[in-house]
Amino acid sequence: MSPVLSALRTSTKEKHRILDASMPLANPEADWFDYIDHLNILATWLIPLEHWLAKHCDGPQGEQAPAFIRYSDLIALDLAQADALPANRCFDIASWPKQENSAYRWGISYVIEGSQLGGEFLYKRLSARLAPRKLGYLQGKQSGRWPAFLQALATYVVTPMDIDSACAGAVDAFDALLKQLPVREQL
Repeated sequence: MSPVLSALRTSTKEKHRILDASMPLANPEADWFDYIDHLNILATWLIPLEHWLAKHCDGPQGEQAPAFIRYSDLIALDLAQADALPANRCFDIASWPKQENSAYRWGISYVIEGSQLGGEFLYKRLSARLAPRKLGYLQGKQSGRWPAFLQALATYVVTPMDIDSACAGAVDAFDALLKQLPVREQL
């Protein structure tokens, strides 16, 4: 395991645990409405991040990383097919950037790309139960993307200062997502 991956996992472990237990699809009996709630939470978090990340052309948005994907487009397709597009949703794009350096953006991208692995797990768990619905956001994955992302991360985030910055980006990304959750009892 690369030093940056080890540091990212350590710095986000507790936030990841809380998030996994708190998202609507964490419910063992999750239904279609939980899926829609899940997508709305992710959209509110992801759209501002993607808008900000798309302004850059280096680091995780550069040629050295897997091609940038707007995962929120997949969310929007599922919400549109469910006639569940939120009306007049206001996204807080101004809240980013926290930092401008590419290592920080590698940390944010680590959380976004990692969320796609969670989506694959959720798809396996929910696809039969929620059929005939397609769950496009959870199923729309590219084989080999995660290992390619981790390889690029390990190649370009190596100095202690960059690793710290990547960890700060990952923590900020988790915190921004956790803020989107309904207020719940602390887990």
